[in-house]
Amino acid sequence: MWDSTISFGLKLAPLVAVSLAMLAPALAGDEAVRERPYYRGADLSMLPVLEKAGATFSDGGKPVDLTVLFAKRGCNLIRLRLFVDPNPDYASTGGAVQDLPMVLGMAKRVKAAGAMQLLDLHYSDSWADPSHQDKPKQWADLHGTALETKVYDYTVNTLTTFKNAGVLPEMVQVGNEIAPGMIWPDGQLSKDSESWARFAALINAGVRGVRAVEDPKHPIQIMIHIHGGGREGHPQHFFKHLARFVKDFDLIGLSFYPGDNETLSILKTNMAELANTYHKEIIVAETAYPNRPIPEMKSVSDLEWPTTPKGQRDFLLALRTAIDDVPDHRGAGFIYWYPEAIKLPHLWTWRSGALALFDEHGLPLPSMEAYKKDLPK
Repeated sequence: MWDSTISFGLKLAPLVAVSLAMLAPALAGDEAVRERPYYRGADLSMLPVLEKAGATFSDGGKPVDLTVLFAKRGCNLIRLRLFVDPNPDYASTGGAVQDLPMVLGMAKRVKAAGAMQLLDLHYSDSWADPSHQDKPKQWADLHGTALETKVYDYTVNTLTTFKNAGVLPEMVQVGNEIAPGMIWPDGQLSKDSESWARFAALINAGVRGVRAVEDPKHPIQIMIHIHGGGREGHPQHFFKHLARFVKDFDLIGLSFYPGDNETLSILKTNMAELANTYHKEIIVAETAYPNRPIPEMKSVSDLEWPTTPKGQRDFLLALRTAIDDVPDHRGAGFIYWYPEAIKLPHLWTWRSGALALFDEHGLPLPSMEAYKKDLPK
């Protein structure tokens, strides 16, 4: 998420190998280059809560299911976060209420709308981000091999539930913004290599869990996601260390929230270096931009684009151009975080709707133009 102290914590056609990749260092191995979709995504995890509180959205003057609206506008990937055993009290958790029944319900809506699904496994009962990666309470007494087994079993059981419901995701995040590690304190990172080994064992357990459920008819793309995509050298440092321990994944996911010590020019440099080093696809897994000024957010005072609906649109178009420029066409797309966060009279919403892609009446803003398959020249 984006706050004043940290960077924000269409049905998939079968991927067809078209040529052999060059041998790539560390992470890449002997992968074949594949025809790759370009993801134009949105994280709609909070939608059921907002709808229950009275939020409505419309397109062309008619009420519409927001998943359908996004798909019609060109969105082909919808991200859904899942917590292990979340507190259902919205007010006390800031919205970290997405349990299995809620997410399954949303996954069915996503499939009906014709979009792909990205399942964001937090491996926590609440927000997992650079400031919080707390171990689920039910796992409190598990450590070492026992904890790794729990991560594997939880991943397998969760995805099997999705599979049995006919909504197996096309993409899975093993952890959320995990640059400082995951499942603290066991998987918390420090400078010593032992902490990296413990952390990587948990990641690899989750990866094995995903691979155990996928099948050739439904391959699952695995993402490793960190914050700070626009911070100089930050992604390079993390993946340099990760490369020693974790090999099996498909996408590098970066959060990018300009204004909090992040710039688009540094993001471009970081994506190019990651692409050239690891030969992995790179997706901006979280991003957002204000459609109006936010006085209390001092970190956005020097933003490159105006904090207006047009400025928000121009930011997203510039971001898409930057992603398109990643070497070897390895820029895989973007996911907008919490675009449905419109202002509601009886429910706290993130930044009171200042970063939503809709106005307070649920009408699409010009920034939705960024979801078009072909951008304006």
